[in-house]
Amino acid sequence: MKNITDRINTLMKACIFLSVLIVISYCIWTLDRGFDITDEAYYLLLSIHPHAVTFFISAAQWITSTLWQITGSVYAFRAIGMCILLFSSLLLALGTVVACTRCNLISVIHFGERVTIIASTFCGALFYAATINFSPSYNLLASAGAYAAAGLVLFTVNNSDGWRNALLCFLAGCALGIELICKGSSGIATLGVVLILTVTLSCTWRDKIMNMAMTVFGLCAFIFAVILIKTTIADSLNSFNHGLMLFRLVQTETVSARLLRYFIEFSHYLFVAAVAFAIPFIAFLLYAFTRYAVFIIIGLAVLAYTLISGHYLQGGLNQYSPEAISLFVILILGLVSSFPAWTKNRKIMVLLGGLFILPYSVAIGTGNSLFTQVIDSLAPWGALISVLAFADSPKEYSKIPIMFINIFFVITMSIQIMSSLLLPYHLDKPLAQKSYPVSVGNLGVIKMDAQTQLFVSDITQAAQKCHILPGRPFLGLYNVPGVALVLQAVPPLTPWLNDEVQADMILAFMNPNILHSAVIALKLNLDGSRPVLPKQLSAFPTGYTLCGTATYPFHHREIQIWVEK
Repeated sequence: MKNITDRINTLMKACIFLSVLIVISYCIWTLDRGFDITDEAYYLLLSIHPHAVTFFISAAQWITSTLWQITGSVYAFRAIGMCILLFSSLLLALGTVVACTRCNLISVIHFGERVTIIASTFCGALFYAATINFSPSYNLLASAGAYAAAGLVLFTVNNSDGWRNALLCFLAGCALGIELICKGSSGIATLGVVLILTVTLSCTWRDKIMNMAMTVFGLCAFIFAVILIKTTIADSLNSFNHGLMLFRLVQTETVSARLLRYFIEFSHYLFVAAVAFAIPFIAFLLYAFTRYAVFIIIGLAVLAYTLISGHYLQGGLNQYSPEAISLFVILILGLVSSFPAWTKNRKIMVLLGGLFILPYSVAIGTGNSLFTQVIDSLAPWGALISVLAFADSPKEYSKIPIMFINIFFVITMSIQIMSSLLLPYHLDKPLAQKSYPVSVGNLGVIKMDAQTQLFVSDITQAAQKCHILPGRPFLGLYNVPGVALVLQAVPPLTPWLNDEVQADMILAFMNPNILHSAVIALKLNLDGSRPVLPKQLSAFPTGYTLCGTATYPFHHREIQIWVEK
């Protein structure tokens, strides 16, 4: 039996290591491919023109603008985002290993096992690529901040080295500061998770109080330092208040209503998961009570069949819900199959519970479904499933089931990431078909498909026709910030103009001279009609000249470029 376990252990390590190497190679391959004129364009505009942005609820541009100054091209910008995720998830993996050994979940851990845990954590972090490319944004930095903060705090578990712990907790607070600046709700929720871990896992009350105090101090000191470097307290509060006004115009859902929606959606997805994976659930529960190998064989076989037949391995746009369901189910099955290992003491349960809930703390506050938003921050689940595979358990309990579950989890994530290239976010063609190198403004060269290349060419020709020079004010009506990147234009106040309501408010604050000098990118409705314009442009198109049109391939919507005569 020991020989079989050792062979499966070797197989597990090889599968995980190979899967992660393939995923990393894929992610590097995608860095220069695809031009999204919606979400990623917002991140780039905020980073390139941070001083033009005076309406915001996330100040991620304070951090991403520095990253853009370091990189200076979209390829390098995406690359540094990928590196940030990998480095922060490395801290999380190493911190988890330290905490697990000190809490007696794992008595002996060898080099190969450490590498496997790190690789599994990397795979979870790189799942971000299954949604959108790695340009640093509020979501990416919030995930990285949470990984780093949790990892640094876990280094202090059951250790009374006061000065070392104080430094680690201070740095964890700085990481939380990054998360709070980028996504306030996530920062607050993750701070709660980190403080619970600190209180539960520190040795003495002196350690608990000191570690908590240093974490909060690091958070406050970092935020205060960034504000003083980037702006003033008064200006930052003014910008935040204006941004909050803008946010409330389109996000009318109250906090209580949002939390209730989270609960309802979560319950719905749990029901869907329970129905779709009922046989594996029952089989694993029967195995947990009887330890008959036949149940685990049935459970694993049906699990594999369900993942394939239910299209749960398919990634890309519109697949976020099935992806989240499949990974959630596999993780729960892993917890069930390793039940004796992680219920040995309260500290282990809190440690693993923190890893389980950390993606949800990052997702909290989202306008999307909380259940599916976790796919942007899955590094903690990668760490959790792997440490369970190496956890100590009574001799009568086999580790083979959790080893197979670990293989299933990482391979499922890897396939979902790889298959996401077939239907990338807000792009109409698979990434493999984006092979035409095109220079876009000051972003550098991006590989596109022929239709997107034509789109960029048409925008460029429109700019030449009307002599639109770089640096000109820009209004994108609506949700077309990527046009500004082609024109090298600057959105005043904020690039976030998703609808008439937002535009009305922004234009009310805008200097009339800026409004009259702005180039307008107007996205037509599907039927070719003009959308409803803000009241400040009620006379449009009187007094304006049409410079040209271009059709963005995704949804095939025509965009017109106008300037005032």
